[in-house]
Amino acid sequence: PGIQKRVLQRLRSGKFGVDVELDLHGLTVDEAKRRLAGFLRGCLADGYRCLHLIHGKGYRSEGDYPILKNRINLWLRQHPDVLAFCTAKPAEGGTGAIYVLLRDSRNKTDSVFKTESV
Repeated sequence: PGIQKRVLQRLRSGKFGVDVELDLHGLTVDEAKRRLAGFLRGCLADGYRCLHLIHGKGYRSEGDYPILKNRINLWLRQHPDVLAFCTAKPAEGGTGAIYVLLRDSRNKTDSVFKTESV
């Protein structure tokens, strides 16, 4: 099963209303991981589905590459309640931010999953 293409297109174009935002840029990797974990728990508990995460573009990172962006990508891929994430629209941070779509914590199964016939 995977996320429906239409749902990912809607997320990319900003069609989901952003429920809440978290700014992580400028934090260390450990600080960002702690804040993100707590933020995701809180969002799931409060029923928030569409998040806006700001990780920055990495211009001031050691080695001049986006450390937080890469780590957040990895962490979100591993999180069981993250359905999808993508780069934010340019006006909302572009490559320095992402939209995240969470599973609906009120339902055991989520309607944005494809159903596959067996």
